[in-house]
Amino acid sequence: MEPKAFNLRSKFRRLADGVGIGQMLRQKYVDTRLLGERLKFSLHGRPDASTTILLAGSGRSGTTWLQEMLCAIPGTQPIFEPLHPEYNSKVRHLTGWEPRPHYFREWYLPDNSEQPEWTSLLVDILRGIHRNYWTDHERYCFFPDRFLVKEIRANLMLGYIYQHFKPKIIYITRHPCSVVHSRLAVNWLADTKDILKQEHLVEDHLRPWVAAIEKERDILGAHAAWWAIENMIAKASLENVPHFNIRYEDLVLQPEESVHHLFDWLGSESPPKLKQLFARPSRMSNSQIDYKSKVERLSVWKKRLSLEQQTRILQWSNRLGVDAT
Repeated sequence: MEPKAFNLRSKFRRLADGVGIGQMLRQKYVDTRLLGERLKFSLHGRPDASTTILLAGSGRSGTTWLQEMLCAIPGTQPIFEPLHPEYNSKVRHLTGWEPRPHYFREWYLPDNSEQPEWTSLLVDILRGIHRNYWTDHERYCFFPDRFLVKEIRANLMLGYIYQHFKPKIIYITRHPCSVVHSRLAVNWLADTKDILKQEHLVEDHLRPWVAAIEKERDILGAHAAWWAIENMIAKASLENVPHFNIRYEDLVLQPEESVHHLFDWLGSESPPKLKQLFARPSRMSNSQIDYKSKVERLSVWKKRLSLEQQTRILQWSNRLGVDAT
């Protein structure tokens, strides 16, 4: 049963949307919460893009869970998925995408290219200028020193972002079968046409596999192809770039050791309340699932995906040479 406060908020949102003032009220709410940082930055200047932590990874790979741990660093304010096309009109303008709820796709930027409109948008994102109700679900710090941009739609442009802005990049990975199973469980949609329409993406990376991509016409196949492509390109772009790679599986099995290494890399001490964050599921996870063990949490896809489905997913990681472990 939903808490009474949650029900009241939901009813108020529906009422506000019904009379056409919902979006305006949400933006006013965000603007009010930003007053502290705007005051601070007016006095001391806004942080440079290079001070921002960019947390990237495939959708449903534990990015939100890790974000919540990293926000335990004092003075850190998260910016949640600012490239989501449903909530970013500039992304829609640059890609030509129409907003579609629960629909996953990404845009490719070649590492060494020059694309002024994208550069302008990305610097505003990394410096905390582009904000809205979607990006600011939660307030961790009223006077932030740095931003943590959590993004699942930047995997095809990480090289471009580093070349232009030099943020601190953290890349999280998760087994492809686990990712695809999780996406299917929350009813995410995807289509390989969004891959093949991007000419630079195809010519730079995917020409040998075009025929195989064209054959993937169901949701499972589309998500499997997307996982392999985004991770192949991200890993290639980050190969000679300073970054920290972390596995979701290590976070589950060895949380303290994994996160301590990450905090050391960031030059920050691990806060005392980390143990509480390990035990708490992220707000994007299914809170109704109660796993009996860590092993069950990591292997539930083995019971819920058929052998044929698992094989199809792993074929894509093998085709593109992306390690699935």
